[in-house]
Amino acid sequence: MKTISPIELQKILAENPNAALLDVRTPVEFAEVHAPSAKNIPLDELNPAALSLDKNLPVYLLCRSGQRATKAAEKLAKENFLQPVVVTGGTLAWIEANLR
Repeated sequence: MKTISPIELQKILAENPNAALLDVRTPVEFAEVHAPSAKNIPLDELNPAALSLDKNLPVYLLCRSGQRATKAAEKLAKENFLQPVVVTGGTLAWIEANLR
C-alpha cells in the first residue's frame, strides 16, 4: 500500500487542488482540524462504490494517526481503486508539520 508524508501531500495539493482527499475521521474530529481541501467521509460510512471518483487516479486518505486511513485504503482497493494512498501519521503529523 502506498503512503506519503503530510508535506508530500501539501505539495500535491498545491499543484492539484482538485486531488481526491478523503478524511475518514468522525465529523467532530474533522471539525477540530482538517486539511483544507479534504472531504469528510467517516470510515464507517465509506462506501467506495458510491464515490464519484476516477478509480485510476490517486485517492489520498487521511485520519488521525493512519490506522483508519489504512482500513479505508483496503476498502477502496477491494472496489478496484488502483491508487489509494495513506497519509502517514494522519492529522497528528499534519499539525506537527505546521500545515494548515
